[in-house]
Amino acid sequence: MSLVYGTIPVLIIGFSQLIFRFNESARIFGSFIVWHVIDNGEFAGVFYNRNICAAWLAASFPFFVAAMRSNIHLKEDISKKVVASLALFLVYLAMILTDSRNAIGSVIFGSLAMATDIFSANHSIKSFKFFGFIIALFIFAIVSSVGIFLGLVNPVLDALGQFFANEDRLEIWKFGIHIASNNLLVGFGPGGFTEYVSLLSPFNRLVYHIHSLPLD
Repeated sequence: MSLVYGTIPVLIIGFSQLIFRFNESARIFGSFIVWHVIDNGEFAGVFYNRNICAAWLAASFPFFVAAMRSNIHLKEDISKKVVASLALFLVYLAMILTDSRNAIGSVIFGSLAMATDIFSANHSIKSFKFFGFIIALFIFAIVSSVGIFLGLVNPVLDALGQFFANEDRLEIWKFGIHIASNNLLVGFGPGGFTEYVSLLSPFNRLVYHIHSLPLD
């Protein structure tokens, strides 16, 4: 619930930035409290980087799914079901708007994992809920149609294209493996990558890190 509640300000700030395009930091009590906001045209929420925002959303996404499923199965007020479904949709949309390959991959594989839950060990083909499956397909079609109408499909396709065919990123990874292999036991420290890039100039721009935590 801490992740769920903590995601609310991330969504509010992120969508507000995209809609109202404000770029000034919020100051409260005469700048006693300053909430720094960076307007770089990306969905970053309360964070300074869209990838960090995507990591937060990906971590909280399963809990929003659990909240929605619990409200649907329980005989609760219809308003709670609407709020839970809307919150899940907003998190889903925010993950796509971050244009982060990791977030989009999480959405794709996470959605596939949730779909296979229908055929999990707790369910058999005989007890397969046909109407529930039809409703799920209908909701998926609506969400996809809305995404196409709002122009959200192109960023997804672009991100997938970069994920599978980003030669620049592959060159960075190869260079990182090359310098790491020269001192495989302890590496060269967190600042070593930038120093080697500056020294050898293998790229036409300054690369600050290897863009891969396992390789880092």
